[in-house]
Amino acid sequence: MLPPVIPLFPLPNVVLFPDVDLPLHVFELRYRTMVREALSGERWLAIATLKTGWEADYHGSPAFHELGCLGRFEDVEWLPNDCYN
Repeated sequence: MLPPVIPLFPLPNVVLFPDVDLPLHVFELRYRTMVREALSGERWLAIATLKTGWEADYHGSPAFHELGCLGRFEDVEWLPNDCYN
């Protein structure tokens, strides 16, 4: 059963495919926070592609496509600079 709330990671030009690993380097504070929250729960993550024109609102809440994919964190490396791989 899925949790009622799943963190969303909107990314430009990234698609998550079933049964394929997606290596990520998470360095922005808002997304590092999202990773920590996901890791403290059931490790679910939704990924959706940003819509065209996302650059104008990147540091805010850029629009993303409504169809995305759901995945789980499997192997996570916490880096000394508080980022994640």
